[in-house]
Amino acid sequence: MKRSLSIIMMMVFVCSAGGAENMRVLVSPFTNNGSDTYGWLGYGIEASVIADMVKIPTVEVLSIKERKRALDEISYQMSGLVEEDKILRVGKMLGANVILSGEYTVLNPEVRITARLTLVEKGVIISSIKLDGSLNDIFGLQDEIVIRLMSSVDQKKAGGLKAPKLSSKEVDAIKKKETNFNTFEYYAKGLELTDAVSQEFLDIEQAIFVLINEQRTKAGLPKFIYHDKLAMLGRYHSMNMQVYNFFDLTDQNGMNAMGRKLMLTPELFGNVGQVIAFNYGGSTEAVAKKFVKQLMESNFKSEILNKNYNYLGVGIFRGDGDNYRYFCTLVPADLMVELVSSIPKKLDYGSKITLKFKFIGSFPKEKLGIVVKYPDMAARCYKEDGSYFEGYGVYYPENWEGDFFTVTITCDKGRGAYVIQPSREDKFYPFGVTLIAR
Repeated sequence: MKRSLSIIMMMVFVCSAGGAENMRVLVSPFTNNGSDTYGWLGYGIEASVIADMVKIPTVEVLSIKERKRALDEISYQMSGLVEEDKILRVGKMLGANVILSGEYTVLNPEVRITARLTLVEKGVIISSIKLDGSLNDIFGLQDEIVIRLMSSVDQKKAGGLKAPKLSSKEVDAIKKKETNFNTFEYYAKGLELTDAVSQEFLDIEQAIFVLINEQRTKAGLPKFIYHDKLAMLGRYHSMNMQVYNFFDLTDQNGMNAMGRKLMLTPELFGNVGQVIAFNYGGSTEAVAKKFVKQLMESNFKSEILNKNYNYLGVGIFRGDGDNYRYFCTLVPADLMVELVSSIPKKLDYGSKITLKFKFIGSFPKEKLGIVVKYPDMAARCYKEDGSYFEGYGVYYPENWEGDFFTVTITCDKGRGAYVIQPSREDKFYPFGVTLIAR
């Protein structure tokens, strides 16, 4: 009898261990405990942590969009709750079993970050860390958040939850990404603005988008496709016009629409335009109609009815007090592809890299190519017929999965910068991203 009981207990243990649940993580924006000057940093940390966690196959991570949508849907139920309880309730609603949250304090140039993993069901902390470093090394600190939290999970407190054991390959994937502080700051500020955008602004943006597409239809043109990242670019410029009290296509930093796109959303390949206007209050419908009427009677009409554009983002911002004006920025674009892969900080000369893209163009896929300009301008890339390109090569999509495809590049055509640009037939997109082979 004792032996039978032991066998049963052992079977239960084995079944429980084998059926351990993988982590489904909701990442919360990190709380700023210091100067408001660095309020944007928490949004940047959140986005970077999500990007790192996506690289762990056994972890499912919820998107910023899912978190924001859930908060909007149940905010009226949570008016009396503290932030920690709110995020736990949102996590439960979305089916998360773990919350990753934290705080940071910046005393320039130093920054302290604390982070923790909390079980949604019990509210128990199963892993926590504290990181100190320089703000200039924020990328390394962000990578350490995921690596150290995952490696220090208290398995007893985690119960049946399976803590991932990161392989050296996964750790390398988390650490390998190319960026700079200015790009990170611009991107994080854009996320902060988008996260805080009011429902009023969203309603006006949507109404303008619908009315603009009505104008496109009247002109016999295809309707625009809405794009979140273009809307973020629009909101960013509208906010700057209000805050810095100017009205121009060029912002207070001397950047035009393309400059902001390259700074904030370098993963989007395609030309962008810009349309701006401002007017005063009224209902959502009235404000939207005034904007569209104003724009269609201006020189910007040609941009709105440009047959080459396929995507549109609309960004609204309003001031208060004496500056009570609605600013509107439309960002139409002719987008081709979006780079899904992260760019490594460096590559060994002669190594291969496979990059993943998403096709978002409005032309036949078979006309798409990826151009790579080589560091060695005399290097040749041979075609099947024996002819060759000199100084660059044209690579064609491989392994299509729906709209996603890959391109494999061998960095053996000189040491230095390999510039990657998409092409449509014989037309090159003029800007690209860069790989450095040393």
